Parts: sequence; C-alpha cells; structure tokens
Amino acid sequence: MFKNLKIILFFVVLIEITLFIIIGRLIGVLFTLLLVALTMIIGFVFIKKQSAKTIQQMQEAMQSGKMPNLDFIQHSVKTIAAILLIIPGFFTDLIGILLFIPKVRPIIIGLFSKTKLASSKKSKAKKENIIEGEYWKNNHDDDSKHLE
Repeated sequence: MFKNLKIILFFVVLIEITLFIIIGRLIGVLFTLLLVALTMIIGFVFIKKQSAKTIQQMQEAMQSGKMPNLDFIQHSVKTIAAILLIIPGFFTDLIGILLFIPKVRPIIIGLFSKTKLASSKKSKAKKENIIEGEYWKNNHDDDSKHLE
C-alpha cells in the first residue's frame, strides 16, 4: 500500500510542477503565484467552515451512539476538498474543486466505500478460519489438595 502511495505522490508532484511551468508561461509568474495564493485563502475559509460542521456532527453521532451518516461523510469530503485547495498546486486545486461539486462527490465517496468494502471482505475471509474462545486450566491435582 505504501509503495502505491509513494508512486501516486511522485506523479502528483510531477503533474504539479508541469502545471506550474505551463500556467506560469501562459499568465506569468506573478499571476500564477497570486492564483495559488487565492486558492489557498479560499481553502482556509472553507476548512474553517467545514471543519466546524464536521466536528459538530461527529460529536452528535458519538453522543447518540450512532454511526456517522451520509451528511457527516459529505462534510468530511468537503473538508478534504478544502485541504486540497490549501495545498499549493493546480492539480490538487482541481481535485478539491471537483469534490465541492455535489454531483461529483457521491461518485468519489462510492469509489472509496467500494474499496473499503472490498478490503473488509478480504479481511473477513481471512478471519473465517480463526476460532476465538477462552479456556481455563483445570488442575485436578490442585483440587485434591484443597479437599484434604
């Protein structure tokens, strides 16, 4: 898993550098930096707004003993989107903006939940051969000593 993450991060960095160069040539370095700063500010505003909602819903779910509902998951995805806007780069900004679009969000949630379900099914299949239980050591010799 970590090997895949390293590969993904490597390509994200390459894409970000490439986009910085291309956009810097198209609109100039100053406007490129201003655009990155603007998306960072927008990300900070959104994360302040979304994280408060997410924390509030998480506390309500914990107090009532319920599992987080779809609204909680959607707010969490919005928080992740805001974090992606804060990270300097155009590719991460694009992904962050896509996560704010209501019609795109369920698709991405579905992709991750299917992956999570598939991995949990694999782990359940591995655990089916395990039998859990408790045992007590019964020393008959010790019992006879106590009876005397």
